[in-house]
Amino acid sequence: MPLVSIIIPVYNVEKFLGFCLDSVMAQTFTDFEALCVNDGSTDGSAQILEKYAKKDKRFKIIHQENKGLSGARNTGLREALGKYVYFLDSDDAIHPKLLETALYFMQKHQAEMVCFDFQKVMENDLPAQAKDISMPEIKAKYYANPLAECNHKFPAEVWTKLYDRRLLEKEKFIEHILFEDVPFTYSILAKRPKTVMIDEKLYFYTLRHSSLSKQEGQVSHILDYHTGVKALIKLFDTFNDMEKKAVLHFLVPDLLKQQYNRCLRASDKNKNEMLEAFADELRDLDEAGLLKFRYHKFLRWLAYRRLVKKGK
Repeated sequence: MPLVSIIIPVYNVEKFLGFCLDSVMAQTFTDFEALCVNDGSTDGSAQILEKYAKKDKRFKIIHQENKGLSGARNTGLREALGKYVYFLDSDDAIHPKLLETALYFMQKHQAEMVCFDFQKVMENDLPAQAKDISMPEIKAKYYANPLAECNHKFPAEVWTKLYDRRLLEKEKFIEHILFEDVPFTYSILAKRPKTVMIDEKLYFYTLRHSSLSKQEGQVSHILDYHTGVKALIKLFDTFNDMEKKAVLHFLVPDLLKQQYNRCLRASDKNKNEMLEAFADELRDLDEAGLLKFRYHKFLRWLAYRRLVKKGK
C-alpha cells in the first residue's frame, strides 16, 4: 500500500506531460502511486502515459471519457490507496523534494493538511536545477483553524496542499465547471483541519499562452463562478464568526473583483450578458448576507449595488 497517492488529471497536454511526469519520478520520497487519469485525450497524451507506466510500476493509468478536470480528479480520489493525497496538474511540475518536505511537516506537527507556495514559469521552462531545500531551515506556521487564524486570503489551489486522505472523505469536486478549487477548498476548511503552512516554493506553475486569463470572457465563466458561490453560500452558516469574517473580508471581494474585471474586459458581444449573469450571483450573495459594503472598494461596491438593483 503506497503512503501517498498523486492524482494527475490528463487531457491533451502532450507538450507538457513529460515535463510533469519526470518531476514525479524525480521525487526523493519514493513510496507513492501516481494515478494518471487520461480524461479522453485526443492527442498523444495516452501514449506518453503508457510509456511511463512501462518504465515505472508506480504509474497507474486510468482511461475515461472526457469529464473535465473535476471529473478526472474525482475518479482519482475514488481509486486512491494512499494515506495521503496530492493533486498535480499535468501541465505543471513539482520540486524533487515536494513529497519529502510536505510529509516531514505533516508528521512533525501531526497535521491533516500541509500548504506550500508555488513559482510561475513560462511554458515548460522548469529551471535546470531546482533550489536545494534544508527542511529544518524552512519557516512553518501551525494553525488549528486555518480559515479563522490565517489573517489573509487562504490559498484555494489544491495543488499547493498535501492532504490526509481521511480529510477528503465524502468530498467531491463540482463537475463540469471551471474554478472548482474554491468550493472544494472551503468545504475542507469547514472541517477546521490541523494545518501547517510552509514558506517554500515546491510547485512550478506553467504560464501557458492559451491560459484562461488571456481568453475572451464568456458567460459560462461567470456561471461557473456562480455555481461555486452557491456551494459557498450553503457552507457559510457552518462557519463561526471569525471564519465568516475571513470569507467576507478576503474571499468574496477577490472573487467578485475577478469576475467584474472579466466582464469589463469582454467584447461588446458578450459584456451585457456576462454582467446580467454576474448580477444574478450578486443578488444571491446579497440575499444570503454575504455582500457587505465594508469589505469592497467604494467604486466597485457602487457598481455591484447598481447591478443588484437592475432588473429587480
